[in-house]
Amino acid sequence: MEVYCDGSMSAICYIVVYPTNTETKHTGRTRYKEPHRAATHNIAEYDAIIMALEEVGGHNFTIVSDSQLVIYQITGHYHTNCPVLRARRDMVRALARGRHILYHWVPRERNLAGIYIDRQKGRRIDK
Repeated sequence: MEVYCDGSMSAICYIVVYPTNTETKHTGRTRYKEPHRAATHNIAEYDAIIMALEEVGGHNFTIVSDSQLVIYQITGHYHTNCPVLRARRDMVRALARGRHILYHWVPRERNLAGIYIDRQKGRRIDK
């Protein structure tokens, strides 16, 4: 099972891909948020992964993101110097504890959650 995650200034999203013998099933959730100046794309990326880890059942799956920085911070390949990002990295690690979670970086054009958010931007009407 793969869980594609993405965050932007206006939404965080995950899409779960369940491969089966006959077809691939998709499910997921998008949460829209009010943009604010304190948020960054990196924070939004972390928030999407945290939402997925809190809501997706199962112990063995792969988190897929187009944020190389976030993926490499979670896996320990990069240092996490920013205290705000460090707190989110620690939350991701805590939510993954006891589960077999892999983390994989993909280019933006292969991130299903990012593609979904991009497509929804033009369709969403704010009231």
